[in-house]
Amino acid sequence: MSNEAEYKMPSDPAQLQAFTRIDTYVKPYDMNETQKFYNSWAKTYDDDYKAIPYHAHSMLVNSLSSLISEEQRKSENFHILDLASGTGNCGVTLREHGFSCTIDGIEANEAMNVQAVQKNIYRNLTVHIVTPDTRIPAEDCSYDAIISTGGFSRTHIQAECIKDVVRILKVGGLFWFSVRNTSLACDYNKSVEAVLAELQSTGSIEVILKNKFDYYSYNVEQQDSTEKVAVPGLERCIRKLK
Repeated sequence: MSNEAEYKMPSDPAQLQAFTRIDTYVKPYDMNETQKFYNSWAKTYDDDYKAIPYHAHSMLVNSLSSLISEEQRKSENFHILDLASGTGNCGVTLREHGFSCTIDGIEANEAMNVQAVQKNIYRNLTVHIVTPDTRIPAEDCSYDAIISTGGFSRTHIQAECIKDVVRILKVGGLFWFSVRNTSLACDYNKSVEAVLAELQSTGSIEVILKNKFDYYSYNVEQQDSTEKVAVPGLERCIRKLK
């Protein structure tokens, strides 16, 4: 199912095909359906994201570059975890912007992970489904920064899992993640805010960034004009305090 009722779809045929796949919502937290969907999409996933302007990666790089020193970005002793690493495009973006530090990835789908392995970006890539009932396969206080573009959503990683992300962050470490800000994501964003408020109330974290941005954008041709459509998103970044 897609969100066509919420915003207009692209006019360009190639963009329409790509965004239809990008905008497909699997049944929330149904792992069988989710795995089948990504198994069928893995080999064309990168091409679809090249067809549609996608702005989460640039937001990620801009925000992390302002929060992480150049010395840290270039140190092999600075460790980043890409959570829901997909085909590895976040890792590629970080490398292209001077992040030569150590990057690991965790991805739920084996077929997507195979594509990421071929990019030779990550130190370690692990296939693991993140749920509130399973611990992320990493030791406490392992990572200086954790990132996730789109992994936290109403159909994928549940908001409650943010608590386990904080567990594996080093004190002072950062967790940056992006989420759609559409009406369908409203309840999910409320659940994110509730988890963050709980963690703040115990002094475990502070929220250092929360910004709206255009998650995707594309043109829709009207009879005598062109309309730019933007699918709204939110970036958040928290810092672990204790």
